[in-house]
Amino acid sequence: MEGVVLLHEVVHELKVQKKDGLLLEIDFEKTYDTFKCPFLYQMLQAKGFRDVWCDWVMELVRGDKVVDKVNAQSGPYFPTFKGVRQGYPLSPLLCNIIVDGLAILVKRAHDHGLIFGMVPHLVNDGLVILQYAHDSIFLLEDDLAKAR
Repeated sequence: MEGVVLLHEVVHELKVQKKDGLLLEIDFEKTYDTFKCPFLYQMLQAKGFRDVWCDWVMELVRGDKVVDKVNAQSGPYFPTFKGVRQGYPLSPLLCNIIVDGLAILVKRAHDHGLIFGMVPHLVNDGLVILQYAHDSIFLLEDDLAKAR
């Protein structure tokens, strides 16, 4: 709820100050299913996990086999090479680590002056992104060229 309250405060502040801004929400609908294993490995390493732990996680992710079932007939099992199964205990954590990659890129763009956040007088350097699970909301200064 903290993110929702913060978003409400930002919108309210823009309204009171009569300022424009750009709000963009992105819902990564199939985060669990579509990420690529090398990216997960890279993110785990960037977070400081040792190679042996990263290898264990990759064994869990890559070691899956699935089967298609059509009209009550099961086909042959085949290995998966991307995504994690929903319901696995590690899946929410791995999903958050993957989505955090976007936040890191946005922070770098902000730090290099490529984008500017909203309400810098309320939040140090302005608020640029809010994330919850696989939803991301960008809060950018009213500059369409920089937003692109």
